[in-house]
Amino acid sequence: MRGGFVLGASGRHTRRANSVAPDPGGGGDLDARLDEVEAWYAGRGQPAVFKLTAAADPPGLDEALAMRGYAREGETLGMTVALEGALSRSPAAMGGRGSIELLAGRVDQRWFEASCVLSGIAAEARDDYRAILDRCVETQRAVIFGSLEREGRLVSVAMGSVVEDVVSFVAVATDREHRGQGLAETVLRAIGFVAREHEAERALLSVERENGSARRLYTRMGFEERYRYWYRVQRGRRGPRGRRSGLR
Repeated sequence: MRGGFVLGASGRHTRRANSVAPDPGGGGDLDARLDEVEAWYAGRGQPAVFKLTAAADPPGLDEALAMRGYAREGETLGMTVALEGALSRSPAAMGGRGSIELLAGRVDQRWFEASCVLSGIAAEARDDYRAILDRCVETQRAVIFGSLEREGRLVSVAMGSVVEDVVSFVAVATDREHRGQGLAETVLRAIGFVAREHEAERALLSVERENGSARRLYTRMGFEERYRYWYRVQRGRRGPRGRRSGLR
């Protein structure tokens, strides 16, 4: 906690894990509080990055950050769907697009390497990425790693993390040459089938507003927008970005 805000700093990988979460209980002079946050991140060689929603406290925070020159980036939609019907069909019913593999309870090295390549994760960020995945496996009810193989190569991957009655889809990535063929949809539906076996009833995912093709896919699968968030990023410093990984 600094200046009445909850601060995150977790390696180089995701922007979300390195961002500021407004605390509704915080109070006092906003400029002084922001100075304290910026100083804390400066001491770590990182920019201050705020994750905001329309309901973020204190009122006027987004405007205050804009006045300080913070750039608005990564507007993201949170979308949900009931995990039933077509989204939970058996993988055996979705053949013809490639060989589907589903693993739970451990981070498969082949899946991990394919995820890094397909998501464009830089070499220096991969240890942090692996640590996040390992932590998910250790702390959550079920973590399901799905992949689709063609001609001996994984061309589409995704991960489903079950918490209570919700499975969160993250790390969704497909080889550029194989996009537009429904491969990601196949992997997500297969993960959804397994998630039902772990008592999940709903699915949740995040997609950046500018990613029109992904938004169309998720809408076709029945997902509906529930909320939006965005980031305000301090100018003049380089920091983590979560867009390519799906772990925003």
